Amino acid sequence: MAKYLLEMTNIRKSYPGVQALKGASLFIKPGEIHCLMGENGAGKSTLIKLLAGADLLDDGEIVFDGVRANIRKPYDARKLGISFIFQELSVINMLTVEENMTLGNEYARFGVIGRKRNAEKTDQILKELHIKLNAHQLVRDLSVSQKQMMLISKALSERAKLIVMDEPTASLTDAESKELFKMMLALKEKGISFLLVSHRFEDIFTVGDRITVLRDGENTGVVQVSETDKGEIIKLMVGRELNETFPVSDKVIGEEVLKVEHVYAAELLKDVSFVLKQGQILGVSGLAGAGKTELARTLFGDNKIIKGEIFYKGKRVKPMNTPEEAIKLGIALLPEERRSQGIVGVMTVRENISLSSSQLISRWKVIQRKKDKELADKAISRYKIKTPSSEQQIQYLSGGNQQKAIFSKWINTDADVILLDEPTRGIDIGAKKEIYEIMNQLAKEGKAIMMFSSELPELLGMCDEIMVLREGRVVDILPKREATQEKIMELSVGGVTHEVQ
Repeated sequence: MAKYLLEMTNIRKSYPGVQALKGASLFIKPGEIHCLMGENGAGKSTLIKLLAGADLLDDGEIVFDGVRANIRKPYDARKLGISFIFQELSVINMLTVEENMTLGNEYARFGVIGRKRNAEKTDQILKELHIKLNAHQLVRDLSVSQKQMMLISKALSERAKLIVMDEPTASLTDAESKELFKMMLALKEKGISFLLVSHRFEDIFTVGDRITVLRDGENTGVVQVSETDKGEIIKLMVGRELNETFPVSDKVIGEEVLKVEHVYAAELLKDVSFVLKQGQILGVSGLAGAGKTELARTLFGDNKIIKGEIFYKGKRVKPMNTPEEAIKLGIALLPEERRSQGIVGVMTVRENISLSSSQLISRWKVIQRKKDKELADKAISRYKIKTPSSEQQIQYLSGGNQQKAIFSKWINTDADVILLDEPTRGIDIGAKKEIYEIMNQLAKEGKAIMMFSSELPELLGMCDEIMVLREGRVVDILPKREATQEKIMELSVGGVTHEVQ
């Protein structure tokens, strides 16, 4: 048996204005959970695209299972035994589990698909893997973790030897993550290899064997998980130590900006009340289905308010029933789904930054190109957005740089209330710190911020108060000095309830 299942050696890839990979290498052993880490823009996504056949390498060599591989399209990777489960899951929600799992590989006779036989095969695979699904369930009714389990099952049914997973726990609860890890470890014992791409250190230290770290398109180290720590990995990723993950703030909390009283909404929310002040960062916590995103959407006019009252700067206002009304009032939203809702991928960085600020760059409804470019260049400089130029399509930027561009887009509207829904999801620790610094600066300038997050450490590190939601209701609002991970989790699962009046 070959020492390595996968060998990617001296891989190089350039795009217009960017050299994404400068001779990077990746070696994965049989039956290993190998982790790939690095800041956004380090080259991780490019390396995965080349392995998946979604793009062609400029130079370098790929050897899989001892044989040199010529991967020019996704089919080539699948034929070798490499399967990919991306953060945005490739499933067809309107089809059943069986139809998703056998798609492209169905049993058929005389041109007629044998549904019964396909369903039996699907149920057999699910049973062998101890996955509590059945062939006839509609995929749209499954949770994110169940969809991931289904895709792993599909990969194994296609005789995958290596399963590549991109940020697999980003949308999972702790309990769902544990189930996923349990399955990965069981499959590892059977000789299946995994490449885990993740920014979450807890994931890496729970299931990882070795870590390859990239920085600026090059390898900076390969380390054994059992022989390293968070500090060493961060230093390999960013080239320096990050002693203070959460920057110290000298902001001052001022007058009330937003007051929400007994609000009910079309989706999930039931009797929500809270106050948000100038310079305050109010955290919003809760398990999946608690209502975090629904609350953010409600305040942004995208989840119709059924009853309740909202006061903005002391004046009672009509419930916002469209995002346009919320924007005019002075409310901005950085959505949870950055790629599908936060940016327009085919547009340039400049166009995305000025998308909500036409009044600043136009005269007589005609955009002034000089003002437009000046606005973008100022934002790129202020927020340290890494891009070859303001004319680069934003889809080619790293996640952290896309997020900073979205920040600047909304800051240009001069909004006084900024809603951040999972603002650091899927971005590296260096970019996270930059986002935290932007938040602190905005709070210092008097902006009122709500941070909706599944990451308890960042809520505890960044927020002045933490509001805990459960089943669409506010169960408590904890001052920073009283908040702990244990107390927040106890409130989230229903151990203690202090109804907020």
